[in-house]
Amino acid sequence: EKAAEQAEQERLEAERIAAEKAEAQRIASEKAERERQEAEKIAAEKAEAERIAAEKAEAQRIAAEQAEKEKLEAERIAAEKEKAAAERAGAEKVEAAAAVTKTDQGEAQTISSQASSSAADAGFEVGSVVKALFEGDGQWYDAQVLSKVSDGKQWVLFLWYGDEQETDIKFLEALAVPSPLAARAPKAMVKRPPPGPPSDEEVPIARPLGGTMVVTPGRGGQSIGEKRYEMPVKYHGVLLGKKGLTVKAMEQSSGAKIRFEKEPEGAIVIRGTAKQREEAWKLVQGVQSLLPKLLTKLREETIEEGELQSRPRLQGKISDKDQVWPVAVSEAILLAKSQEDTDSQ
Repeated sequence: EKAAEQAEQERLEAERIAAEKAEAQRIASEKAERERQEAEKIAAEKAEAERIAAEKAEAQRIAAEQAEKEKLEAERIAAEKEKAAAERAGAEKVEAAAAVTKTDQGEAQTISSQASSSAADAGFEVGSVVKALFEGDGQWYDAQVLSKVSDGKQWVLFLWYGDEQETDIKFLEALAVPSPLAARAPKAMVKRPPPGPPSDEEVPIARPLGGTMVVTPGRGGQSIGEKRYEMPVKYHGVLLGKKGLTVKAMEQSSGAKIRFEKEPEGAIVIRGTAKQREEAWKLVQGVQSLLPKLLTKLREETIEEGELQSRPRLQGKISDKDQVWPVAVSEAILLAKSQEDTDSQ
């Protein structure tokens, strides 16, 4: 019996030990599982943090690129605005210079809107010198009033070119500064009938007044006329030039007035003395032939020193693109005049 009890006790002890061992193994297994899960959680959190950091870095890169693009676009727009402003300033300078040359006095004329407003209702006294709008080109010129107001209109004589026109008084304005041409205006005033139809022949714009012949001032007593020349519309662009630069330069060089007509067929009309019309027409032909080639040359080729007659010291490429047209026009006119002189010899 003692042996049996001893054996039973040993069995129970063995079972207890086995149970404790199994429990220890279970606890160790659970701990290992918790540690594995914790490690996976930490790894997952680390991966998520890296993903968020990568997305943040990508967003910052995209934002930086967008900011750089916006900066470049703003600089481009600013440069274009500056260029446009420079072009406008250059065009205004050329127009101002042309206006000063046209008056042959070297001073600009200002208009008194206050005086014009008060005179608009009653018109202007016969013989007074005013600013008047010429229907032929839509420009304002010094003119002398030839008649009293009739149906809201007055006849005027344009002192620079000698044209006459019946003008609505709202297109007549008083001068704030006396016109330098006023002394040349005729003293005797008569109302003139409307001019006849335009002609391709020379039509002297002059009339006797008190025994004197009224002609364009400063033209040496020569009469003024117009002549129409055929010129396809496709050539009008190059002859007009950028902001009218070409035609103004030709007018300044020849002393003639040039206008363009599209209908019924392409043509140009040149107004001035016979000599001025001849010189202007030769300039038109020469410039029309030379200017496109010169523009291409100045834009694409390197210029050697002395190669250009108008700019003998110019060499290399023109960095300022706004100067291409003025240089090309000056060179074309100079070459055309040189050719004209050669032909005359």
